[in-house]
Amino acid sequence: MGISSPSKKFKTDVGEQLSKGMAFGIKDTSNLASDEAEKMSTKVYSKATSWLKKYKKSHDVSRADEKYYWKQVVKHCEEGTTAYSKAVAKLLTASVSKTTTPANCQTLS
Repeated sequence: MGISSPSKKFKTDVGEQLSKGMAFGIKDTSNLASDEAEKMSTKVYSKATSWLKKYKKSHDVSRADEKYYWKQVVKHCEEGTTAYSKAVAKLLTASVSKTTTPANCQTLS
């Protein structure tokens, strides 16, 4: 047979090939995880936007409440996705206080 060490033969013929096969399999399908993260984040953002829009129709929502709400949404969206960017934009918008024109100032028309 010419095998002086069955364990060394198994290591090279099976062990190394098994590891290489697993590595190639993971590499070839890594985009699946990324695609699913994008889909999940899009669903979270879409549902959150829809829910808040409906809620605002029958409730007064303060800027602080809206800011808190969007912070929670951001936590549940995968960083780097489009939905994450949109949720962060909503959070920033909710974080900026509305400025009002003082009564003694005129607005430009």
